[in-house]
Amino acid sequence: MGRPAYRALLHDALADAAESAPEKVAVHVGDESLTYAELAAQSDRLAAALQHEQQKVTVLQHLQRAAR
Repeated sequence: MGRPAYRALLHDALADAAESAPEKVAVHVGDESLTYAELAAQSDRLAAALQHEQQKVTVLQHLQRAAR
């Protein structure tokens, strides 16, 4: 049994689905659901927030090293 030649990363698969079927339901929990477009938008906001936090950590690390 062989493995597939290409395995998409989750964020790539999400981006593809958001582009090809943005209004299709991606996640359904209880009475709430998110479309692929909504899920992609939330994912993008989370990624931006995490990158911003990482930048703050990096600056603090540089300041700590400079103070030594």
